[in-house]
Amino acid sequence: MNRKSISVSGSILLFIVLINVILIREAYTGSQIVYWFLPFTLGLLFLAISNVRQKGHAILRNFPIIGYLRYFFEWMRPEIRQYFFESDLDGKPFNRRQRSLVYQRAKNVKQTVAFGMQANPNAPGFEWAAHSVYPSTL
Repeated sequence: MNRKSISVSGSILLFIVLINVILIREAYTGSQIVYWFLPFTLGLLFLAISNVRQKGHAILRNFPIIGYLRYFFEWMRPEIRQYFFESDLDGKPFNRRQRSLVYQRAKNVKQTVAFGMQANPNAPGFEWAAHSVYPSTL
């Protein structure tokens, strides 16, 4: 029994094509109001096809249309994390700052951090050297 499995991107494309076929059939045989949904579903179909054909983003190629949810949640992550979840330094085994640095280096984008200190110097166990206006000898 040699069965070929369909990929996730293929099943998403098949689902969108089926929705378009059903809408066209309903519009042709029944109500004319269904024609108003066709530009939206055809746009989704063309977007899914372009996602599968592109080479820049593996997530969009493997999960067309649904892959945009990852980018949406990644964009919304700081606002959600600010109220509910951990900071940039709390993750295990690698914190968010280390992972984002790896992602930036893998994509050959700028990998520098803006001005200011991101670590908490008041946390227990944090060591640093400070200059003194009046130095003393030890």
